[in-house]
Amino acid sequence: MSCGTRCLATSAFRRAFAIAHVLHGRGSPRRDHARLSNLLARQKGQPADVIARAWQTQLRLHNIWKRYDARGKRRTVTAIAVARELAGACWAVALM
Repeated sequence: MSCGTRCLATSAFRRAFAIAHVLHGRGSPRRDHARLSNLLARQKGQPADVIARAWQTQLRLHNIWKRYDARGKRRTVTAIAVARELAGACWAVALM
């Protein structure tokens, strides 16, 4: 997966990993019953502020995707923008 010169600050693996996760998670965020038990099991033992930040980040990333899509941006441009936001959110959580 190529992203041109826009995101060459990291390794190709990290770029592909981030973009793949962004493309996978572009659907609307929800906490449905079928996935809730798995989600709660993964969040067990995590600090409450990290869980809250993760949910806020998921909502923000989805809203960015919707805004770019509504403006008619290409999917690749949108994915790169959301991947950058995801990297920033991961960095913010790491510094908590």
